[in-house]
Amino acid sequence: MADIVKDDFDISQDYVKVIFQRGRDVPDFDLNVLQDIERMQRRRVLESIFGNGFISTGFQVQDSLNPNEISITAGVALIQGEYIDLESQIQVQNLTTPSGGPRTDVVYL
Repeated sequence: MADIVKDDFDISQDYVKVIFQRGRDVPDFDLNVLQDIERMQRRRVLESIFGNGFISTGFQVQDSLNPNEISITAGVALIQGEYIDLESQIQVQNLTTPSGGPRTDVVYL
């Protein structure tokens, strides 16, 4: 079992750096906080520059020849500064066919 320090990083504190003391051991907690600060700042920069969205044709929902299937194309998305990579296309099969005529489907990603 891993001996992991409790993760109590609080984004609302707006930390900007970790100060290390000369001649002292570097506690793993400080290194974890430093990584959290870097991750938070990188996400804020990406979100402020690019916003939320999909790059090129990634994550497009496409119908299939079979009416009970759809596919989601591979690609990249930026959501709240988080880089999300869908490496290969996803096939969703065995959707149910309702009775009563045409339908409109809503797909949540």
